[in-house]
Amino acid sequence: MRVLAVAANPASTITRLRVVEPLQAWLAGQGGELRMRPLHDVPLSELDGCDALVVQRGMSRRHVDLMRTAVAMGRAVIYEIDDLLTEPAPHLQQAQALRTGARWVRASLDAADVVTVSTERLAGLLGLAPERRIVVPNAAFDGPSMPLPEQRPGGPVTLLVASTDRVAGAEAWRALQALATSAGVAVSVLAVGPVADDLQQAGVPCRRLPLMPREDFVRWATSQPNPLALIPLDDSRFSAGKSAIKWFDYAVAGVPTLASDVPPYSDAIKHRRTGWLVGPGFANWQSALATAVGEAAVRARVAAAAREQVLAYHHAGFTREAWGRALQSASDRAGSRGSARGESRLTWLHHSVWGLGLSLRRWNRERQAQRRSSK
Repeated sequence: MRVLAVAANPASTITRLRVVEPLQAWLAGQGGELRMRPLHDVPLSELDGCDALVVQRGMSRRHVDLMRTAVAMGRAVIYEIDDLLTEPAPHLQQAQALRTGARWVRASLDAADVVTVSTERLAGLLGLAPERRIVVPNAAFDGPSMPLPEQRPGGPVTLLVASTDRVAGAEAWRALQALATSAGVAVSVLAVGPVADDLQQAGVPCRRLPLMPREDFVRWATSQPNPLALIPLDDSRFSAGKSAIKWFDYAVAGVPTLASDVPPYSDAIKHRRTGWLVGPGFANWQSALATAVGEAAVRARVAAAAREQVLAYHHAGFTREAWGRALQSASDRAGSRGSARGESRLTWLHHSVWGLGLSLRRWNRERQAQRRSSK
C-alpha cells in the first residue's frame, strides 16, 4: 500500500507521534510506503501515485478540496484528529483560529471514508458513527528503559509542570504558590512551555524552560531529583476529548503525578496507585500536594506502578495495529463507492481546481520572496 500523508508541519512532534512513526512502522511490515508532504505543497502527481490519503488536523478549505479530489479519484481517505477542534476551550492561545477553522474540520469529517481519533471519548464528542471511526491510541514514549528516579525522604522535591499551551488551573496554582512560599518546605518548581506564564501570573516562583522534543523531555524529567509532576485540567468538553499522553510521558520517566480528577486522567489513573486524582478547588490541591510532597515512599511506589501500567497497556504496538485497521477500513469503504456517474468529469474538475490553487500559491510565495530580496 502506498500512503500519502499531509500535515501542516510534517516535522512537528504531534505529526511524528500520531502519523509518521506508527504508519512507517506498520507499512514497513507490509512492504508498503509512506510519503509525507506539507499541505502547501501537494502536487497532483502525489495523489496519482498513492492508494490512500491521510490528512492530519485539516482546518482549511485546502484540506477539504484535497480530500474531495482524492475521493473523486477513488482513493481511500482518512482524516486524523486528536483534539476536539470544533469546540476549543477559551483559554487556548489559538482559540480564535480554531473557532474560525471549525467549519472546515466538520467538512473534513464528512469528506473522509474513516476518521482516526485518539480516544473513544473524542469520537463520541465529535458525533462520529461507529462504522466511520477507528481509535488510534496515543502511545507512551518508546525508548530505552531508564532507572526510576530516586525519591529520598526529607530531600527537596522538584515539582514539574509542562504544557504546549496555556492552562486553566487557577486553584492548583494557588495551592502551588502557597506550598512554594511556605517556610520549612523545600520545593522547587520547573515550568516547561507557555504554562510558565500562568505560574508567573499566579505568583508562583519557578524556573522557566522552553519546550523540548519528546525524547529529550522524558530524559530530562527522569534526571530531576525527587520529581513530582502536576497536571491541572479544566472540565471543558475540549479537555475531556484529550488523551492522557502527558501522564504517559511522566510515567515512563518514573515521575509520580497529580492530575485533575476529570477525563482523560480519571479514565487512566488509579488514585494513589498509579497517580493522584485531585478534585476541584484550592483545598483539594493543597491537601494533595502536601500529602505527595511528604510521602517519598509512596511517590516511589506510585511511580513504579504507573510505569508498569503504561508500558503494558499504552505501547506503540497498539498504535501501529490501529493504523492497519484504519487503512483497511478506509480502503474497503473506498472500494464500495463504485463508479459514480460523471465521476471522470468530477475528477477532472477537482484536479483543475486543486492544481490551479497550488500554482497560484507557489506563484505568490515566489513573488513575496522576490519582494523581500529586492528590499
